[in-house]
Amino acid sequence: MRPPCSSIAGQLLSRPEHLWVIWEGNLITGRVNQSAIGTLVDPASRNVKLNYLAGGPSSQELKEALTAAVL
Repeated sequence: MRPPCSSIAGQLLSRPEHLWVIWEGNLITGRVNQSAIGTLVDPASRNVKLNYLAGGPSSQELKEALTAAVL
């Protein structure tokens, strides 16, 4: 079970202001969903991170890859 949104927002807002970054994420899948790339973009700095998902487009693998990219 995931924590309520207010708990997540509280964790994010407790960070120092200079660490606040708003990331936009997306999932790009290949033909017949056999390959996938997770993308993260920081619109303010135009920083882009691409994460190859070797196991295909599963939500758990996407979550782990994007979390690792941000930390």
